[in-house]
Amino acid sequence: MKKATNFYDKKAGSRILLVYWYILFLIVAIVVLITTSLFYSGAIDVKEAEAKILHDKIVECLNNHGKLNSEIDYNDVNSLIKKCDFYLNAENMANYFFLIHIYDKNDDIIKTLKFGQPSIKLDCDMNTKRVTGRTIAGCSEREMFARQQNIFPEKSEEIKINIFTGVRK
Repeated sequence: MKKATNFYDKKAGSRILLVYWYILFLIVAIVVLITTSLFYSGAIDVKEAEAKILHDKIVECLNNHGKLNSEIDYNDVNSLIKKCDFYLNAENMANYFFLIHIYDKNDDIIKTLKFGQPSIKLDCDMNTKRVTGRTIAGCSEREMFARQQNIFPEKSEEIKINIFTGVRK
């Protein structure tokens, strides 16, 4: 008789462990599903970071050790694009925009360079006004100061450059 009771005791114990095994498996499955859904559900928007990178590339190209780069023809935006090694062309022109204003020390505009789709600037203005919904464009706007030597001969040596960049992809 002892053998029969031991056999049933062992069988009952394995049934109880089987229930715990299924509960543990269910908990692990739920945790994996929740973590993957949280990870992949987050929207990643790199437009603003890309606009800042474009801005930094423009600053690096225009600034030559504190002086305005004299190798660029400031009457032609294509000269800036070629000298700075930007990979911007007619295909992706609709996704990028930059606007460069060069001021003298009296805040009078000396030169304006513009490339891309101007409606991106309007999209950026809407983003700053906290329009609800997805961001339409990523934007960056900053100023820098430099010295110019005979690039604009009738203007002062110290100039201010305002650079606005926008990306919409």
